[in-house]
Amino acid sequence: MTGGRWLRIILGLVAANIVGVAFCFAFVLLFQFPDRVGLPSRAQQWFYGFAIMAIWPSLVLVPMAMGTAAAYFWRGISLSLWEYLLWWIVTSLISPFGAYFVFKEGAVCLLIGFPILFVCGFAGVLLGRLLFKAKTATINLSVLPVLLIATLAEGKMRQDQRHVVEDRILIKAPASEVWNYVVSFPSIDIAPNYWLNAVGLPSPLATTCQGAFVGAAR
Repeated sequence: MTGGRWLRIILGLVAANIVGVAFCFAFVLLFQFPDRVGLPSRAQQWFYGFAIMAIWPSLVLVPMAMGTAAAYFWRGISLSLWEYLLWWIVTSLISPFGAYFVFKEGAVCLLIGFPILFVCGFAGVLLGRLLFKAKTATINLSVLPVLLIATLAEGKMRQDQRHVVEDRILIKAPASEVWNYVVSFPSIDIAPNYWLNAVGLPSPLATTCQGAFVGAAR
């Protein structure tokens, strides 16, 4: 494998992850924007509604954008389909490891998100492989705005569904004693010993209550 071929493969790996990080920072700034500029409450509700509408489809769009960015640098180096798959596996593994070591993200969240990143990202690689063919690149790229609009429209038209889930737990203590810990409980200093907590599942630390009245902040 020549030096130029290796360079383009590495550029694809780096570009894909830069795109992913850029989108993450953009979403953080997006939610900080209303507070920074002091938008009125009604405007904030409209803004957050639009932001949420845009972020749900991003679970698909961001990995696809990462895959398409990688495919842009991998164009013209005669990679087979299996080589595309191999290098996308390497690329998609960089993201969770980077998030774990750099941003201290929990392993549970990374394990949940990795299948979405891998599948949707590889779809983006295949889409980019098709789009960046030399003879049809200009025509094919015109499809991207249509795909973006269609995905955002799907997020807008999605209807949330509400379901009720009931669970029961038996506590061998009087209700008056249990209620004190339902409203608030002191700091838990003992480290959790459940294996999911060890790999990133959050565990309760403490709960305080503003007061014993309706509407009190908890």
